[in-house]
Amino acid sequence: MVLDLGRIDRSDDRAVFRQVADMLREKIQRGELQPGDRLPSEADLAAHFEITRMTIRNAIQDLENEGLVVSEHGRGVFVRAAPPVRRLASDRFARAHRQRGKAGVSGRGGAVRP
Repeated sequence: MVLDLGRIDRSDDRAVFRQVADMLREKIQRGELQPGDRLPSEADLAAHFEITRMTIRNAIQDLENEGLVVSEHGRGVFVRAAPPVRRLASDRFARAHRQRGKAGVSGRGGAVRP
């Protein structure tokens, strides 16, 4: 796989790892990297951008935290099919209360009506 990833802008105020993450994110969002595609290795990315592997790891960690890629030990980093849906317990609790007509309490002590 050959990707045109561009170059790091050393005059940019953004951290280098964020620039790399932005470039990879753009490739994923544009469909140039499809779900299931393997990203270039850390070593290949580090050589391309002329930066350390640790900087590449930080960029990949950002993408993992966003749910765009998944890292498989010994295999590589792959584009996810779709970011996972994250539900918070507090959201479920609030939704259940709204459905029961118990929407909460306003700041003045009165009940808030749905």
